[in-house]
Amino acid sequence: FLNRISADIYCPVNQKSVEQGEGWEKRPETFICNGPFKLAEYQIGSHILMVKNDAYYDADNVKLAGIRAIMVNDENTSLQGYRAGEIHATEIIPAEEVPQLLATDPNLIVTPIAGTKYLDFNVDRDVVNNVLVRRALTLAINRKEITDQITRSGETPATGYLPISSQKTDGTSYRAVDANGLPEPAYGISCDSADVETAQALLAEAGYPNGEGFPQLELLYYTGESDKKVCEAIQQMWKENLNIDVQLRNEDKNVALQTKRDGKYDISLSGWSAGYYDASQMFKQFNLDAGCMAQWRYAEDASAPHDHTLNPGQEPFEKTYQAAMAAQGTERDQLWTECEEYLMEDMPVCPLYYYVFKALINEDVVSGIQITKGGNWIFRNAELIA
Repeated sequence: FLNRISADIYCPVNQKSVEQGEGWEKRPETFICNGPFKLAEYQIGSHILMVKNDAYYDADNVKLAGIRAIMVNDENTSLQGYRAGEIHATEIIPAEEVPQLLATDPNLIVTPIAGTKYLDFNVDRDVVNNVLVRRALTLAINRKEITDQITRSGETPATGYLPISSQKTDGTSYRAVDANGLPEPAYGISCDSADVETAQALLAEAGYPNGEGFPQLELLYYTGESDKKVCEAIQQMWKENLNIDVQLRNEDKNVALQTKRDGKYDISLSGWSAGYYDASQMFKQFNLDAGCMAQWRYAEDASAPHDHTLNPGQEPFEKTYQAAMAAQGTERDQLWTECEEYLMEDMPVCPLYYYVFKALINEDVVSGIQITKGGNWIFRNAELIA
């Protein structure tokens, strides 16, 4: 309960503020909050300025006069700003710089969060609508190569959809891990190797022995260097292990999201992180009325008027999901475990790795910055020390 109500999605908003109309949250005169800082400026594409909120209940103990949040999308620009002393804290860090930072900069923080990077399979598209193909593609990937050679930021290779940090009622993880903290094999997936033999056998069973006759599919990803490298690695693994050619296609994130909602893709690189640690936050995107981008629905739903191809494999997941949402304690834990089993059996997704939150905080200049389990910043106790 405490994990849930402390998540940002439960932060209250002022009703009269919201009723001011679109853009109320970007105007200081209409944005009313109850936190330690209040909005002073919102310059789209530039920065957000927050200043100390004197009406805050504990304002006397808030040390910062304000926070200027700079809108920086380019990872190298962000890192340069940090190194120049112009940025005191940032989570926008080039992945290729992380190994060097881990070795040389004590200000780098890497901590697990509840999130998973995965592939969405459009289960309504030709070829990908065959679960044998989806399973072959899933088993032909070496996840540890991706985390060791590409992301290189402490991510954990995935053997199931639920991340290690997703917690049961008693605080234990849904994922069993070995002595090195790596997840145990599950659903035929090993975190440190591809099961090429099984993958090839599945592809042959689907009618494509040694990749013969396999049509050219597209792997969609958002514009970004890290995602591009991950997709290139997967493309190469599928070529080497299954003898199939998959084309890469990149789109701006907003465009790609609409492409996926409309079901106009074959496979896409995706990811999801939970606002808090309950498994419901990871599974909710696959329930019937959630606008599932994998087009995985056993019945037609108003959230996807274009989707008329039904997928019976989603029905047991849906019923178990709804039962879990109404359950408590160990019964709820067991139902979430069953949800993952149904998800991984029909495999509309291919788990790749579990997220970590990476940040640089210049502790020579500022202290007391905190990070939530969901990867959000807390500046209430922050203080400039230099």
